[in-house]
Amino acid sequence: MEKGGLLVASKWIKNTSGSTSTYLGQQITNNSYYQIQGIEQQAWINNSALLTDIGTGDAVVAKDDSGNNDIVDVSTAINYLKDTVALADSDGAPLIRTKITNSGWHFQLQAVEFTTAKLNAIYNADESESDLGFTTVKFYDDQDAEITSPTQQDLDNDCVKTVVEWEADHDIEVIGGIFEQPNNPTTDIRLWIIAIPDLTIAQGGSIPFIHGGINLKLLSGPLDIDGKTPKLMPYSATYHTNKFRLVFKHGAGVQHQCMVVFKLFRLNV
Repeated sequence: MEKGGLLVASKWIKNTSGSTSTYLGQQITNNSYYQIQGIEQQAWINNSALLTDIGTGDAVVAKDDSGNNDIVDVSTAINYLKDTVALADSDGAPLIRTKITNSGWHFQLQAVEFTTAKLNAIYNADESESDLGFTTVKFYDDQDAEITSPTQQDLDNDCVKTVVEWEADHDIEVIGGIFEQPNNPTTDIRLWIIAIPDLTIAQGGSIPFIHGGINLKLLSGPLDIDGKTPKLMPYSATYHTNKFRLVFKHGAGVQHQCMVVFKLFRLNV
C-alpha cells in the first residue's frame, strides 16, 4: 500500500462467503479483494462483522490481491490485520511490551522555525538545506482579510495575525509537540493550534490542540505538549488529514521568532 509516496504493509480483504458482503458501507463481491485504505484502517480492524467473518472463513485477510498471499490461519490473519506480532525469547517464552506505533516506523522530531509578520521567515529543511515543502504562512489585517502578495512594509503596517500551516506529505502518528521562543514578547501574542483545519468537527476535523489563546508573553519556559499515546494522521492531498494550523494574533507588524517541534512517528525510509 502506498501512503504519501511511501510503501507500507498492504492489507486486503477477500470475500469468500459465496455472495456479496458489505463492511462499513463497502461492498465486496464474492471472490473479490478490497484494499483497506490508511484513513479507514482503524475502523476496519475493529469491525465486529468483519472479524466474525474472518473467524468463520467467510472473509480472508491477504497481503495482496494476487491470490498467492492469502492468510488462511485465523489467528495469524487477525494479528496481521491488527499489526500484532507475537515475539518470544530464545526459550520460547513470550515477550510482552506495549505497542506504541506500527512495525517499521520510527520516532522523529520535526522542527519548524518562523517569525510572525515577517516575509521569508520559515525554516523547515532537510540536512542538505532543501526546503521540505511542508510549511506555508499567511498574513491577515485587523479586518481578518488576508494580505495577499505583501511587501514587508505592508506587514509592518497592517499584519495582526500570522497563520502557519504544516502538512507532511506522508502518514504520521503524532504524540505531542514542543513550542519554543528565545525570548518572551513584550506585548500580548496569543497562540492557537488546530489539527485537520480543513474539515469540520462533524467530519472529524478542526481539533483544537491548543485552545483558549495561550499568551506567549506569560510563558515561563518551553511549552511541552505530551499526548501520551500517538494518534494516526494519514496524509490526504484531498482532505489534508495531517495538517496543523498555528494561529498567532499580535500587534500590528510585531515580529516574534518561534519554533514548534512536532513529536511523531513515521515509516522508516
